Amino acid sequence: MAAVLDAFASKLVDIMAGMAKDEVEMLLGVPGEITKLETTLGDLSSILGDAERKRLRDKATERWVRELKDVMYDADDIFDLYQIMEGGGDPSSSTAAPKPTFDLYQIMEDVLLLLAHEIGKKIQALNQRLLDIKERSTGFGFITQAINSSEGYSVNSSANSWIDGNRNTGSDFIQSDIVGEKVEESKRKLVDLLVKKNDACVASEGHNVVVSAAITGSGGIGKTTLARMVFNDTQVVESFDKVIWLSVNKEYNEINVLQRAIAAFGGDYTCHAGDKTLLQNVLKQAVNGKNFLLVMDDVWSEKVWNELLRVPLHYGGSGSKVLVTTRNNGVAARTKAQHIHRVDKLETEDAWILLKKQVVSTASDEPEVEGLKDIGTKIVEKCDGLPLAIKVLGGHLLRISRTRDAWVGIRDHSAWSTVGIDDDINKAVYLSYEELPSHLKQCFVYCSLFPKQELIRMNVIIQLWIAEGCMQKISSKLPDDLGLQYYKELVSRNLSEPDKGSYGLSACTMHDVVRSFAQYIAKDEGLLLNEEPSVNRILSTLKLRRLSISTKSVEWDASLRTLMLFGCTSVELKDLLKNLSCLRVLSLHRVDLAELPKVYKSFPTSKQHPKATEVEVNQHLLHGITSVPRGFGKLDDLIYMLGFPTNSEDSIDGWCSLEELGPLSKLKHLYINALEKTPSTSVAASAKLSSKHHLERLELMFTSKLGDNGEVEDNINKEEHERIEEVLANLCPPTCIQQLDMKGYYGRGLPKWMRTMATFGSLRRLDLVDYACCAQLPKGLGQLPFLDFFWVNRALSVQCIGQDLLLPSFGGDDDGKGKIPVTTSTRIDGRQPHHISRTAAVAFPKLTKLGFVGMLGWTQWDWEEQVAAMPVLESLAIDNCKLHHLPPGLARRAGRLTRLHLRNVRHLVSVENFSLVVEMKLYNNPTLERISNCPSLRMIDIASCPAVKVLDLPALRSMEWWDVTSGIFKRGELE
Repeated sequence: MAAVLDAFASKLVDIMAGMAKDEVEMLLGVPGEITKLETTLGDLSSILGDAERKRLRDKATERWVRELKDVMYDADDIFDLYQIMEGGGDPSSSTAAPKPTFDLYQIMEDVLLLLAHEIGKKIQALNQRLLDIKERSTGFGFITQAINSSEGYSVNSSANSWIDGNRNTGSDFIQSDIVGEKVEESKRKLVDLLVKKNDACVASEGHNVVVSAAITGSGGIGKTTLARMVFNDTQVVESFDKVIWLSVNKEYNEINVLQRAIAAFGGDYTCHAGDKTLLQNVLKQAVNGKNFLLVMDDVWSEKVWNELLRVPLHYGGSGSKVLVTTRNNGVAARTKAQHIHRVDKLETEDAWILLKKQVVSTASDEPEVEGLKDIGTKIVEKCDGLPLAIKVLGGHLLRISRTRDAWVGIRDHSAWSTVGIDDDINKAVYLSYEELPSHLKQCFVYCSLFPKQELIRMNVIIQLWIAEGCMQKISSKLPDDLGLQYYKELVSRNLSEPDKGSYGLSACTMHDVVRSFAQYIAKDEGLLLNEEPSVNRILSTLKLRRLSISTKSVEWDASLRTLMLFGCTSVELKDLLKNLSCLRVLSLHRVDLAELPKVYKSFPTSKQHPKATEVEVNQHLLHGITSVPRGFGKLDDLIYMLGFPTNSEDSIDGWCSLEELGPLSKLKHLYINALEKTPSTSVAASAKLSSKHHLERLELMFTSKLGDNGEVEDNINKEEHERIEEVLANLCPPTCIQQLDMKGYYGRGLPKWMRTMATFGSLRRLDLVDYACCAQLPKGLGQLPFLDFFWVNRALSVQCIGQDLLLPSFGGDDDGKGKIPVTTSTRIDGRQPHHISRTAAVAFPKLTKLGFVGMLGWTQWDWEEQVAAMPVLESLAIDNCKLHHLPPGLARRAGRLTRLHLRNVRHLVSVENFSLVVEMKLYNNPTLERISNCPSLRMIDIASCPAVKVLDLPALRSMEWWDVTSGIFKRGELE
C-alpha cells in the first residue's frame, strides 16, 4: 500500500486540530512548533492531489513526494510516541487523557521530561524539513485545488448506490462476465478436447500426462473466465477423479506450488516442508494412479511445468490432462501444449453489451443507457476489447450520472493519453483509480499486499484499513461500518471481485491486471515478496513501510508499519516484535506459531498500553492459537475473535477459559473451538453470549465424533450426551445474530433456544455440520424473516423432516404451550428487531439456497401443498440419503426454484412437477425411473441412474447422460 498524499495529510491535520496545542507545546518545550507544522501541512494540502498524479510519470516529482511522505510518516510516529507518553489516549480523541499523566507506569518524572524534550526536538526538525520541501514545491508547477474537492464523493451516497442483488455469488464465475456466442463455443471445444479418451499423442510419446491445451491472450482478455467455465463444466467434473485448480504467478515459489498441489490431491506435505525433492516425491505418491485434470492458471514460465511438476505428475492415471492459461504463446509452445486456443478481443457490439451489463441496475435504466450507446461504443473501443477494462470502467460509470456530458468526460479523460507510465498499465484501470476518492485509493492499494492465491477476506481487510488509519472521521459511523462501505464500493467498481465460493461478499480477489496496477502505485512503500534470490538485497535498498511475505523468511526494516506473513516457517513472535517500534499491523496467515509470547500473559487494557495490544485490538484477529493468555477479557475493544480455544481448566500456566469472553461486549465475530472441553455448564454460561448485542457471526465447534464414513466413531455414554447438551444450552446466541455455524454437536436433544429459533429474527445463514446424534433439526426456522441460506452436512440421526421446520414452534415443554420469547436484540443495520407472528403467512420467505448432505438415515420429508413456504428458493441440493420422494409442497410452492441437484438419493423414484427448474443434475440415484412435467427444464445431466425410463421434458435443449459403469456417454444439443 502507498499512502495517498492528500488523505495522509488530512489525517495528520485532523490529529493536530484535535490537540490542546498550547498545553502540548508547553509540555514539550516547543512553543508554536505544532501550530507551525499544522499550518505548513495545511498550505501544502492544496497541491497534493496533483503531486500524487504526477509522481507516476515524473521521477523528480516522485522523489519530492517520497521526501514529503517520509516527513509525514515521521510526524505520525511522533504523535504516537506522544500518545504513549501522555497515557495511551488518541491525541485527537475526546476520550484522551485531558492532562499529561506523570506517574504513568511509575516512570520517574525526570525520565518523562527527557522523553518530552526528545519529542520536542523531533518536531522542530520536522518543521525545518517540511519548510524546505514546501519551498521546492514551487518548481514543479503543481495545480492547486481544495483537498478532496474534486471527488464529489459521499459515503452515504456510495452506500445507497451499492446494488447487491445484481451479482451472482453462487456460481464459480459471474454470469455478467460472459457475452457473445464465441465464449460458449470455445468452452465446448475445450471440454470435448479434455474429456476425449486415449489421446493418440499421449500414447505415441509414452507419457501419461501432457499439457493437452493452453489458453493464451493478453492480460484481462478473459483467459481465466474461460478456464473456469471449463473447470466447472459438469462433463469435465464427472470425467476425472480429481479436478484441481492451481494459480501460478510471475514470481512463483516452487515450494509453495508443490505444497498447494499436494494438498489439492489429498496428500500431506507437513513432514517434508521446505525440501523440493522430497515434496516432489510426495506429490508423485499423491497422484499415483489418479485420473485428474489440472488447470494451471496464469503461467509466466514453462519451467513450472517442465522442471517442477511434469515428472511427479507423470505418475497420474491414464487419461489425466493439464490445461494452462498464459499470456505468452511462447510459454504455451515450450510446454508442448497439444492445442493452443487464443482468446480474441471482444467485437464492438459484444463489448458494448458487456459495458451495459455493468451499468444497468434495473430494467427501467436500460432505455436511458441505450441512448448513450454512441458514446459508450467509443469508450469500449478505448478499452481495446478487453473484458476486464470494460468491467472496471463500467463500475465507475455506474457511480456517475447518466448524462451525455458525464460520459463524454470519461471518453475524453486525460488518462487515455497519459504518457510516462509503464506500457503494461491498463489505461481503463488507471482512469478508474484516478476517479476514486483519496481514502478509497489507499484501501484499494492495500489489497495488493495479499498474494494472488490468498482470498481477501472482508473482515480481515477492514481491520487492516482501520489499524493503518485509512478510515475517514465521520462522527455518525463506526470505523467497522465505514470499512464495510469501502469494501462494498471497491467490489461494486469491479476493482475487486467477489469470491464465488464464499457466502455473500465475505471474501474477494483481485484480477492480475488490477493487482499489477495497484502494486505499481505502491512502488517503494509497499512490497509483496514471493521467492526471489535477491530479496534481501532488494529490501536493503528500500525504506519500506509495508511488507507482505509469502513463504520466505527475510530481514525487515524497523520502519515497517505493516508486516504480513503468509505460510512462513516457524516465527518467534516476541523476537519479531521487539525491533519493530513503528508496527501498527501484524497479520499472520498459516504461520507456525504455537502460542502468544509469555509477555502477553497478563494483558493491559487498550487505554493503558496501546502499542502492546495493537495487533489484537486494532487488528482484532486471533487465528489458530492453541491457548489464550489469562487477562484477554481486559481487551474490551476486541471485535473479532476467530478460533478461541476452550480449555478444560482455568489454572494451567495462566491460560484462560470461556469466562474471559464474558466482558468482551463489543465482539462482532466469535469462533469457539473444542467446546467439549468445557469443564462445567457454569463456565459456558460465564461467556455471556446472549448478552453480546453486537455479535453478528458465531461459530460453535465441538470436536467431531463422525468418521470419514459418516458413522459415529466413539462410544458416547448417556452422561456425556446430556453434559454436551447442557453446555450448548448455556451458549445461547444473542437474538441479533446474523450467521450461526455449529459443528460437531453430539448431544441427543435440542437445547431450548434451538427449539425456538423464531426468536432470532436477524438470522441470515445457518450451517449445521457433523450433527451426529440429534434426531431433530432446529424448530421454527421457517419463521425467520431474513434467513437466505440453510445447509446441513452429515446429520446422521435425522430420519424425518416434518412440518415443524416450516411452522411456528414454541419449544419449551413437550405440551407445546410454551411461548416464543420476545426479542430483545438491538437495532441492526437500521432495522428494528422482528417479532415473529404465529400466523406468519409464508415460511422461509427469503431462503434462496438449501442443502441436505450426508443425512444417511433421512427417509421422509413432510411438506403439504397447502403450506406456503420457500417462495424465492433458487437452489436445492440433496446428497447421500434414503429419501423416498420429494414433498409435494416443494414442487407446488418453491416457485423460483431453478437449480435442482440430487445425488445418491437411494430410494427416490420420480422427479416431477417442477415448473420453473431450468437446470437439473441427477447423479447415482439407483431407483430413479421418471423425470416429467418440468416444462422449463433446458439442461439436464444424468449419471449412474440406470433405472430411468421416462423423460417427458418438452423444453429440453441440452442433455448429458453418463453410465459410468459401462463407460457410455450421450450428449444432445436440441434445437
